[in-house]
Amino acid sequence: QPLKTHPNLDVLIKKHPPERTGCTWCHLGQGSATAPAEHAHGSHHEMDQTLEVNEPILHGNYQQATCRNCHAEVVNLEGAPILSKGKRLFIKLGCHGCHLADGYANQEKVGPSLLRIGSKVDPSWLYRWIKRPKDYLPETRMPEFGFNEKDLLGTTAYLLDVSDKAYKLNRKFAGGDEEKGKKLFESVGCQACHTLNGKGEKHAPDLSNIGNKVSADWLVTWVGGPHTYNPKSKMPDLRLKESEATDIAAYLIQFGKKKTIPGLEAKLKDPAVIKHGETVIRRRGCFACHDIKGMEKEGRIAPELSSFGRKMIVELEFGDSHIPHTWESWAKTKLRKPDTYRTERVLDKMPNFHLPEEDIDALVVLLKGFNGSNIPTKYRKNLSEKEKVLETGRRIITKYNCRGCHNVEGKGGEIQKYLKAKAQYPPPLEMGDYHVGERLKSSWLYSFLRSPTPVRTWIKVKMPTFAFSDKEVRDLTAYFEAMSPGVEYEAGVHLEKDNAIAQKGAEMVTYMDCGRCHDDGQKGIEFTLASKRLRQDWIPKWLKDTRALIPWTPMPSHWVKDGENYKVPTKFDEINTVGDVDTQIGTLKDLIVAYNTAELDFDVSLGEEGEGGEEGEEGGDDEEEDEDE
Repeated sequence: QPLKTHPNLDVLIKKHPPERTGCTWCHLGQGSATAPAEHAHGSHHEMDQTLEVNEPILHGNYQQATCRNCHAEVVNLEGAPILSKGKRLFIKLGCHGCHLADGYANQEKVGPSLLRIGSKVDPSWLYRWIKRPKDYLPETRMPEFGFNEKDLLGTTAYLLDVSDKAYKLNRKFAGGDEEKGKKLFESVGCQACHTLNGKGEKHAPDLSNIGNKVSADWLVTWVGGPHTYNPKSKMPDLRLKESEATDIAAYLIQFGKKKTIPGLEAKLKDPAVIKHGETVIRRRGCFACHDIKGMEKEGRIAPELSSFGRKMIVELEFGDSHIPHTWESWAKTKLRKPDTYRTERVLDKMPNFHLPEEDIDALVVLLKGFNGSNIPTKYRKNLSEKEKVLETGRRIITKYNCRGCHNVEGKGGEIQKYLKAKAQYPPPLEMGDYHVGERLKSSWLYSFLRSPTPVRTWIKVKMPTFAFSDKEVRDLTAYFEAMSPGVEYEAGVHLEKDNAIAQKGAEMVTYMDCGRCHDDGQKGIEFTLASKRLRQDWIPKWLKDTRALIPWTPMPSHWVKDGENYKVPTKFDEINTVGDVDTQIGTLKDLIVAYNTAELDFDVSLGEEGEGGEEGEEGGDDEEEDEDE
C-alpha cells in the first residue's frame, strides 16, 4: 500500500521530521534510488550491501532496531516496544557479562554472589542446580550449560572449595512458630518479590521448594539480615525482630526436603576434580554473572556485539545446520538452540536460556540494532540533564523492584493484590498529580532512603533497608525531584511562621479532633514527623484533594469539592470563623511547618468539642471506614 499513512505519526513523524531525518536512517534501503523498487529497497546481493548506502530495507519489527542509533541510552523507548523489551531482556539475562556491547559495558553482574555459597546451599542441590536449573526453578534466568559429568562435578567442587571458609552464619535456628511465620510472610511485603506455592510476584526466586536448597541456619540468618551474608545483595533488610525472622524461617523451611546424592561429597573433595572445575569455570565464564573467588580479574569470553547487526552472511558460521542462510535465521537459531553450529572445529560456549519465542524475537530486534552506526551528535537524541536523571532513576527503580510495593509512573503496587485492607497499601511515589518529590523535602528523603525509619506505623508492609550505594541514593532523590513540578530547596521556613497563626491552627486541630489519629501515630503520621518531612507548598494541595491524590488513604477529605470550589462540612462549621477555605488551609499549613518550634497550646479549641476528623498527613477515618478501607 504505497499511499498508506505512516503509523504512529505523533512519535515517528512529528518527532522525526522527514525533511531532517530522511527515511533510510530508520528504514535502511538505498536512499538515492527511486526506481525500480528492488533498488530503492536495497540490493539483495550478498556482495553489494555497502553499509548505510545499499542495504536491504528493514521490515516488520526490525524497523524498531535502528531506533537504537539515536536512543541507545533509553531502555523503555516510546514507539519501540519490541526493541525496549529486547533491551530489558539483555540486561536481565546478563548478556553484557559475556559480550561487550555498545552502551552496556558498565552494567552490573546479574547473578548472586558465590563467595560464600558453601555456607548457603546443600552440595547435592548445587550439583542438580548446575546440571538443570529449570528442574528447581522453571522460570529461572540461569541458563543450562549442558555439562558432561566430569565438568559438572568439577564446577560444583570448585565453587564449594573456594567458598569463604572464615564466614560463619550469625544465627542458629532453634525452631519457631510456623503459623506466626505465615502471617508475617503474607503481611510484611515478601510477596512483592517472591512466589510461594503459586502466590506472589516473580521478581525474586520462587520459595516453594526452598527447604531443598538451604539450611534452616542460613535461612534465619538471611531473613534476619541479608547483608550480613552478602553486603551487595538486592534483597533488602526488613529489620525484623529475631523472633520474627525465626518464625518466617520456620514457615519457609518446611517447603522442600534435602535429597542427598550418595557418595557425592567425597567426589567433590578430590583435588583433581577441583582443579578441573577451575578450568571449566574459566572457559565457560561463570564469573560473568557471579562473584567467584579467584576470578575477579577475568574478562569477557564471548564476541563483541556492537556491530553484530551488520554482519554479512559470509561472516557467520552455520556449521552442519540445515537452516536458511540469512542473518535473521542464524540469530534466532543461536538464541533458540545455541549449540546448533557446534562442530569438532567450531567450539561453542553459550549456554541455553530456553527462551520463549517472543523473547527471542525481541532480542533479535536489539541485536539488529547493534549496527555500529555513528550518527552525528547534532542528529542524535542527546538527553538533557533532567532526562539523564530520569533514566538513571528508572533503572534503579527497576533494579530494586520498587514497583513491587509502590506505584511509580502509573505502574506497580503489585503487593496490593495480596493485602486484605486498603489501609495497608504502601503509598504511591509517582501517580497522576501525586509526586513524592513534591511532597517531601529532599534532605529528609535522602536520609530516609539511606536509613528508613517508621513513618506509617499502622502499615505492616515496612519500607526495608536497601544496600543502596551513596550514588544510588543521590540518583533516586534527584529522580523524584525531577519528576515533581517546580520544587525548591526549603531552609528555615519554620522560623518564618507567625506564632499567632500557628496557634490558630492548633485550635483548629483540637476542634477537629485530629489528635485521635495523629497524636500517637497509630492511624496517622505524627505532626512532629510531618513537620520535618513535608514541603510547605504541598500541604494545601494534600488537604484540599486528599483522596484524589491517594484514593486508598485512610485520611478523609475534610474539604468537600463543590465544582471548582471547596466548602466546609457542616460538622466543622466552626472553622469558618478562621476565614475562607484558603485561609483555613493556610493556617493548618503554618501549624504543621512550625509545629516543632512554635509555642502552642492545644488545650484551646475553636469551639465546643464535636465529632471531629483528622488533619495533616495520612490519618485514620471513622472506625467503620477504617474497616472498609
